[in-house]
This record gives sequence, C-alpha cells and structure tokens, in this order.
Amino acid sequence: MQEDYGVLPVLDHFNYLIDLLGHIKETEDLLQSMPPAPNIVSWTSFLEHSKNHANPKLGRRCYNNFVSLDKEDASRVLD
Repeated sequence: MQEDYGVLPVLDHFNYLIDLLGHIKETEDLLQSMPPAPNIVSWTSFLEHSKNHANPKLGRRCYNNFVSLDKEDASRVLD
C-alpha cells in the first residue's frame, strides 16, 4: 500500500485486515508484527476468530490482551 500508493497504513487498515483474514495463524502473526500496537478493536476481531474455530485457549489470550489495554473495556467485551 505504501509502495504502490504512497499511503502509510494506520491502525484501522490493520484492523480491517484482521477481520478479513480467515486463518488463525496468519491473523496472530499480523497482530504480533503490526507497526501500530493492536488495540481493543484488534483483539475483539481476533476473539471472533477464536469463537468461529471453537478455540478457548485463543479466546483467553485475547481476553488477557483486553485486560492489559483497558480493564473497563475488557469487562464490556464479556457482556
């Protein structure tokens, strides 16, 4: 995107990509390599992947990241 169009990707671009990726490993690799730090939206999108793949271990990792970002927002995710 940056090379072809001169547009520097921002967090929203990465969050859209997280929504689009279907493979857990690819999504997790993206989260770990993103230049902007993942936010609660990033982890919520990833949590949806864990629900779709019935992966409670992944869900727990997502939740731990929610809590590290903002305990109040993390509690709303569980509602």
